[in-house]
Amino acid sequence: MPTEIHLIHKKIQTSLETDGYSMNPTISPHPAGVQLPSPAIPRDSFPRLPTLGKWNGHVLLSILFWCATADALAIQFSGIRMDEQQLVSLVFGNHGSLPDARQAAEVLLESQLEQVKADFPLNARQQEILLLAGEGDIQRFLRKCQQVFREHFKPVMTQEEWLKGWKHLQPLRAEFAQGLHKEGSLFAKTLQTIRVK
Repeated sequence: MPTEIHLIHKKIQTSLETDGYSMNPTISPHPAGVQLPSPAIPRDSFPRLPTLGKWNGHVLLSILFWCATADALAIQFSGIRMDEQQLVSLVFGNHGSLPDARQAAEVLLESQLEQVKADFPLNARQQEILLLAGEGDIQRFLRKCQQVFREHFKPVMTQEEWLKGWKHLQPLRAEFAQGLHKEGSLFAKTLQTIRVK
């Protein structure tokens, strides 16, 4: 003889299944000893992915392909962006402008002159001549840098163009690192002439 609880349970189960729900037949024990049905779980509780027809699938794949291609082309054609500040930094280190680079080179020239004075006595006229010669070295080097910047670099470059330009920057970096007043410079030649006299 079904109890009243069983009849209610049967009605609930029938009603839920009619509305599209499934009832787990497992009965969980109630603390008071009464067994109640476990919660009903909707059959369509998770959203279903739309089914793609043959042509819809092809269209979606084509769109994804062209979007990926467009992104790749955008990256490729956006290129490498360079300005004078970046180029100057590549040659002179922390100095981001040609005036700053010139000032740094002049400080190095004064330091070089102090070393010469410590080894060889110079009068005021000789010091002035050496400074002018050193300024000539600096001016010549800066013009060389500007020429390389102008001929081998532009605001937007491809990777291949950048690599070609980099080959012209490397000698400038090495020359500045070794010193603008080494053997063969106007400063060195002028100093040699002063010592001979």
